[in-house]
Amino acid sequence: MKEIVFWQEALSIHRAPVIRELSRLAGLRVSAVSFNAVSSARQAMGWDTPDYGQAHLEIFDPSHWQRAAEAYRNADVHVFAGFGAWPGLREVQAHLAPISDAMMFVLTEPWDDRGFKGFLRLLRAGRRVKRLGPHLSGVLPCGPRAKQQLQSFRPLRSTPIYDFGYFVDASAPVTQSPADSQRLIFVGALAEWKRPLLLIRVLARLQHLSWHLDMYGQGAQSSEVHREIELHSLEGRIHVHDYRPYHAIREEIAASDLLILPSAHDGWGAVINEALMDGTRVVVSDAAGASDLVTHEMLGGRFRSGDRSSLEDALRSALAFHHDHQTCSAIRTWADKTISPTAAAEYLKTILLTLPKPVTAPWKEIAPSLGD
Repeated sequence: MKEIVFWQEALSIHRAPVIRELSRLAGLRVSAVSFNAVSSARQAMGWDTPDYGQAHLEIFDPSHWQRAAEAYRNADVHVFAGFGAWPGLREVQAHLAPISDAMMFVLTEPWDDRGFKGFLRLLRAGRRVKRLGPHLSGVLPCGPRAKQQLQSFRPLRSTPIYDFGYFVDASAPVTQSPADSQRLIFVGALAEWKRPLLLIRVLARLQHLSWHLDMYGQGAQSSEVHREIELHSLEGRIHVHDYRPYHAIREEIAASDLLILPSAHDGWGAVINEALMDGTRVVVSDAAGASDLVTHEMLGGRFRSGDRSSLEDALRSALAFHHDHQTCSAIRTWADKTISPTAAAEYLKTILLTLPKPVTAPWKEIAPSLGD
């Protein structure tokens, strides 16, 4: 039996489902080690303690990293969240890498490489990659930008790279009530990096089309968001709400026609998974890792980050697309086959069993079809 250990900086509702499903597969013993519980910031966003299923879950204080490393040093596979930027994880990686014969993987989001701070961030990342890279069996980038960044690091040029991401469960189907206009939804921080103002300004140019938007979130740009809505006289079409419990937000996403994620930078953007798993189409910035999932017009569209014209074109196309119950069902069926936690767990198991052979991610291998 192979023993797999997932090392995390904190409990995550977006990592737990795959770990849970892996723990159900025959021939695997799965553990999840974390150095923090769910953060207070995530709790404020409606997160609960995630379900890790049959996986053995253990939380250590970061100062007890050596005890954690020794407890799991004999595992067959170690999967680390990131290249050692977090206390506890950093020390465990440095301790195990030179002494362990196990397979070692890093699952990583892209680094925000915008501007001079981004340049420095990549330099620091490069130093960590240089130390850990020679010991890795493979890397699991969350999205195209992360993959591109990893490929640019010399120590990883001969290391197998497998497309990966975060994966969530489907929620119960929601019966959409007939509406006079298409229901759009934005879920996320009202902050510069999520670009809520860009979304409002572009929608102001599309007032001749039939739509209304619900925005769920809080943040530094909350006041500006309200002013922008008033400036364009959109009070009757755009409504701003505080965060709600996670399951309540999922119901709102499932009841919508289109979810929009216009981020300037986003490590992944799990709301894209949440929408697709529930049959809701998406428009997503190419700066979000989850843009990798949008491989077909039926699923929605991608646009160039920060490009107002590109976002406008993507929204025009999405609003012109006929989204009905049949389309919703087809998207849910496709998502269940390709980006569900079960599909992702099987994909990861295949990677482990066939390493170092290339393995195509299921969402790039299977296209959605109305005939499903």
